[in-house]
Amino acid sequence: MARRLFKFLTIVGLLSSSAVMSQSFDFRLKMADSLFNQRKFTQSLELYKEIFEQKSYSPAMLLRMAFVEEGLGHTALSLYYLNIYYQLTRNEQALEKMEQTADALQLKGYQITPFDRFLNVLASYRLPITGFLALGTVLFGISAFRARGKDMQWFIVVVQFVFGAALVFLINIDLRQDAGVVTKAPVYIMSGPSSGSRVVDIIGNGHKLRIDDTEDVWVKVEWEGKTGWVRESVLMKL
Repeated sequence: MARRLFKFLTIVGLLSSSAVMSQSFDFRLKMADSLFNQRKFTQSLELYKEIFEQKSYSPAMLLRMAFVEEGLGHTALSLYYLNIYYQLTRNEQALEKMEQTADALQLKGYQITPFDRFLNVLASYRLPITGFLALGTVLFGISAFRARGKDMQWFIVVVQFVFGAALVFLINIDLRQDAGVVTKAPVYIMSGPSSGSRVVDIIGNGHKLRIDDTEDVWVKVEWEGKTGWVRESVLMKL
C-alpha cells in the first residue's frame, strides 16, 4: 500500500512540476514576444536565449532571434538560428535566405547540392516512406507466395526485393549530417587535434563546417575539400 501511495505521489509530483515548467515557459515566451513587438529587441533576445538554453524554443521564436541577431550585426548567430529553424520546418525560404547571406559575405558550407535536398526530403518524410516501403515489402511477399509457379512470380519477387532493399537503406542511413557554425574569429584549422599541429587554414566567423569526429576539445571538420581540426569552443553545433 505504501509503495502504491509513493508511486502515486511521485507521478503527481512529476505532473505538477511539468505543468509549472510549461506555465513558466509560456509566461516568459509571451513576455519576450511582447518586448519584441514593442521593438525592444535586445531585451527580448535575452529572454529568448534563456528559453533557448532550456531547449523549449519554437520555430517563430527562432526566426525572431535570427532577425534580432542580424540587426545587431551578428551574422554567425543569425545563421545559426536560421539553420535550426530550417531543421525544424524544412522551409525553403529559410534555406534561400541562408544561401543569399552566405553568397553576399562569401561564407562557405551553405551551398545545397541536389543530394542534400534528397536527404532533406527523406528526413522530412522518413516515417511515412518507411511505412509505405514496409507495407509494400509485406504485400509483395504475400503476392510472390501466392504466385508460385506462375509467370509473374519472378517480377513480383524483384519488386519485393527493391522495396526491401530501399527499406533497409532508409532504416540504416544516417540522414543527419552533423555540422556547426563558426562563431569566433580568427579560427585556426589544424592538421591534427593539437595546438602543435600544422595550420591548414585561418578562417573568420559565419562559416558552416561539417563535423566528422570529436576528440577531447577538438572537432574534426571538412573545409573546402580538406579535413582539419578546430577547437570545439569556436563552433555552435547544429
